[in-house]
Amino acid sequence: MNTKSLTYNRVTERFHEMVEAYPDYPAAVWKSTSYTYSQINAYSNTVAKRLFELGAVSGSAVGVYSGRNLYFLIAIVGILKAGCYYVPLSDEESKVKILHCLADSDIQYVCMCSADKKDIFQDEGALLFMQECFVEDDENICCDNQNELIYRMYTSGTTGFPKGCSITHKNVLNFTLNQLFTNFSPELTILQMGSPAFDACTYEIWCPVLWGGKVVFLDKEEILDPERLKSAIDEFGITDMFITTSLFNQMSEMEPEIFRNLHCLIVGGSIASVKHLKKVYITCPSLRLFNAYGPTENTVYTTIHEINAKDFERVRMPIGKALENVKLLVMDEHHHPVEKGDPGELCIGGFSLGQGYHRREELNRERFFFYEGEKYYKSGDLVAEFEDGIYDFIDRKDNQIKLNGFRVEISEIEIGLNGITGVQEAVVFPQKRNETFLLTAYYTSASYLSTHYLRTEASNVLADYMVPDKWVKVQKIPLNSNGKVDFQKLNEMEKEMNERAGEGSTPEDEAEALFNGILEELADGEKK
Repeated sequence: MNTKSLTYNRVTERFHEMVEAYPDYPAAVWKSTSYTYSQINAYSNTVAKRLFELGAVSGSAVGVYSGRNLYFLIAIVGILKAGCYYVPLSDEESKVKILHCLADSDIQYVCMCSADKKDIFQDEGALLFMQECFVEDDENICCDNQNELIYRMYTSGTTGFPKGCSITHKNVLNFTLNQLFTNFSPELTILQMGSPAFDACTYEIWCPVLWGGKVVFLDKEEILDPERLKSAIDEFGITDMFITTSLFNQMSEMEPEIFRNLHCLIVGGSIASVKHLKKVYITCPSLRLFNAYGPTENTVYTTIHEINAKDFERVRMPIGKALENVKLLVMDEHHHPVEKGDPGELCIGGFSLGQGYHRREELNRERFFFYEGEKYYKSGDLVAEFEDGIYDFIDRKDNQIKLNGFRVEISEIEIGLNGITGVQEAVVFPQKRNETFLLTAYYTSASYLSTHYLRTEASNVLADYMVPDKWVKVQKIPLNSNGKVDFQKLNEMEKEMNERAGEGSTPEDEAEALFNGILEELADGEKK
């Protein structure tokens, strides 16, 4: 860990420096209109004053109900000016999750950046509608307080209620100001791709705004349309982007040239596909392409790796080296460091590590520990460290299953399936059946691939016990609001296809006949 000191105590200190240094520079673009640093500052002053009028005090939790829009930026800056911290509530989330977040953080005030589902908040405290805050107030507000928190972000995890990860000003300042992986300067222009409740938003908002650059807001429909996205990159001069692995894989299949005019593209959120990264790397020769890794608990990215041609000789893409002021240990189940090259659980410490989970003391004791006087977080991820300090991501610990007595990583199966000729993208879902697991492979393909072909090709690269039991072709792998694979939706799609096949309707065209043929093969495969 290379230790770099932190010059500031609060994100707002740095923001006000940017306002003074670049008052007339564009800080944001929304609906093709630019908004300067002085305008964002003035609007956020209004937000801070309105929060005071509603009764907010230093240290209050303020919800921000929003989609991808300018109001979100103005709201969070205003909240910080008031000495409060923000809790992002995505307008794509369920009512159940939103109500849980409100109750868990004792949220009494909500900045409404979106009109969708506003009935959810009728009995949930004071609402501040951001459209009413589009009033410039030049009287600078900057509450001098001791509140360390900047935001609390809720992650669903694999089981139970969402967990609130509490992140401090220090964490965000270290992530935004002490890193070197791209050109942090007033030329930095980043597109907000993710949901406001996804921690990549911290990179998309604060990295440009704390460097005199600008953030570009687009509607979700524009982001998911390859042609419109490419047009926006060119029109607004977007230099840098983060994109989830699943969405990147889909876009690289459709139109890899989308990213040609970017300076830097960061891919992360799940295990990288070497095949899809190579396609974009070759198509966009001037693009700097990165593979990043990091849990929400450690403020966005923990490691990052700039991809080079030699990486495509690997089976797995490395996740790279630790960011500045981030400490990493690879440990066995007894909290003892393993030898370099041996697999173990990645444990994370340093300046970017958050406070822990809000009101989850038992979970905090389970996931956080002290080693040689330093606090570390047990990520639950299996990695190995190479001799050059680069880390290889193996899989989630909870993504390991026992098949016929063998311990298997789901990622290893997916890597094998994605290498089959004709398969564009494949994911694997293990379903518990008695003492073993039934493996279902969901895949996309531009052409018809028989189950026999898929099984044969899979058996060439995988052990027999790792070959999926079922194969389900889908038109597209569905993604959730954070851009990750939505396995619940995949399961629903499979049920709908099976119900349609069970109706025995007469195919109306050749495509439907082919579709039903695939389903018949799937049914035959389940009986074997």
